[in-house]
Amino acid sequence: MNIAIRIRNKIRELVLFVQHFVFTKIFKMDIHPSAKISFGARLDKTNPSGVHIAEESYVAGGGDSVFTRLR
Repeated sequence: MNIAIRIRNKIRELVLFVQHFVFTKIFKMDIHPSAKISFGARLDKTNPSGVHIAEESYVAGGGDSVFTRLR
């Protein structure tokens, strides 16, 4: 594999790790580590504790994601 592609992939992994860290530790969202979140996805930051993303889920960008907690 080309060295530029490997560098790009490592940078992407690092950015995804930082994104997950920010969402789970700073915003206190419940996101499983195996969930994938697109860079273009906009998650609800007005009620971040109400965001729950299960394992092996994929959140795509291009639209507004509204998460609600049913009681």
